[in-house]
Amino acid sequence: SETAMLTSASKVVDPVCGMTVSADRAAGTATHEEKTYYFCSTHCLTKFRENPRAYVAESTPSEKSEAHEH
Repeated sequence: SETAMLTSASKVVDPVCGMTVSADRAAGTATHEEKTYYFCSTHCLTKFRENPRAYVAESTPSEKSEAHEH
């Protein structure tokens, strides 16, 4: 479907570190409150699963306390 094609080719932002990743190449995904989030690494996915509310609040990645380098 057209929606599936848009999703697979779209760029998304990892809510944990703020890195931009391709949805079709994400290291993992998680769903929280009916929204799917995409991750650059399994480390970010694990951090999100431990406390998703810490990463879906209205803030920028630079305000996150546990940013990491890639």
